[in-house]
Amino acid sequence: MKSITSLILFTLILNGCATRPASIKAQPVDMSRFAQYSCDKLSVRIARLDDFIAQQYQTLKKDANLDAAQVAMAVVSPASLLFLDGTYGHKTAERGYARLKGKAIGLRRTAVKKQCPGAERYAHEAKLIEDNHYDFGLPTFNRPANINKPKQQEEASHD
Repeated sequence: MKSITSLILFTLILNGCATRPASIKAQPVDMSRFAQYSCDKLSVRIARLDDFIAQQYQTLKKDANLDAAQVAMAVVSPASLLFLDGTYGHKTAERGYARLKGKAIGLRRTAVKKQCPGAERYAHEAKLIEDNHYDFGLPTFNRPANINKPKQQEEASHD
């Protein structure tokens, strides 16, 4: 009986836990809303959105780390369940983060479609974001050099 109760409590705790931002999939957005943007405006919007997403990334990461610590404490000491902070707004924040990632993809794909300067880089970044391989947690200047280059360019530079 005690093991069943523990299992139920553990399941309830996990359901309330924040998801790591790197594993949140982008929510598709309607790209037509960006069609009237000029290349310059797209570039500015992408940069601003990336900065905002990076802030959200850090907040979600902090929440996930805190939740993981609380779960670890609950496993070690079930009495600690009494002191959980009770914030279960994670799912709303995660849905918002997924929409932001979708918007980041949409802006980049619009820039590609309009053949804006940097279109190859934007296409590569859109694919990375879609595949959850674009690290919004790193400042732009700290991202690996190959993150801003399509694979063919990277391979050609090694020849």
